Amino acid sequence: MAKNYRPTFVSRLSVNQLCWFIFAFLVAHVIEEFPRFPEWATRHFGTTTTGFYILSHIPLLMGVFFIVYRSSRDQRHGIWISFAVLVQWALFINGIFHVATTLGFGEYSPGLVTALVLYLPFTIYFLKRILRDGYLSHTQVASSCIGGTVLAVLIISSLWLNMGFI
Repeated sequence: MAKNYRPTFVSRLSVNQLCWFIFAFLVAHVIEEFPRFPEWATRHFGTTTTGFYILSHIPLLMGVFFIVYRSSRDQRHGIWISFAVLVQWALFINGIFHVATTLGFGEYSPGLVTALVLYLPFTIYFLKRILRDGYLSHTQVASSCIGGTVLAVLIISSLWLNMGFI
């Protein structure tokens, strides 16, 4: 006998509503990272101060909020949904970075928990929903993922800069 399918809370949300999870999960990730990330990054990369961390994350949070806000109102095949996928893919790459550095350095990388519990599974679900619900084509998703990869590589590369002056 087959069980009756009961949609979960998340499965009942539209893709536009799911976009808000991108910002919420980023905030959770920043909260996890903040107390320890500057010191950890300085030990393994270039100098990162608490001041630089805060100053660099203010425009990041504001930009992601704006993209999420716009994408939450966008139609299928809209540019803001593409930007939301770009951002989420960059966060997925950031999650892989946290896993790789934890394994490579043999110590906890601040941000690992939210990367594993939020970024990685949500990205897979989000992309499946984007495609299943017809918000973007495979080509549009691939283009956004390429853009997100470039963005993530630039952000991760910035760790080798000496930001001790801030």
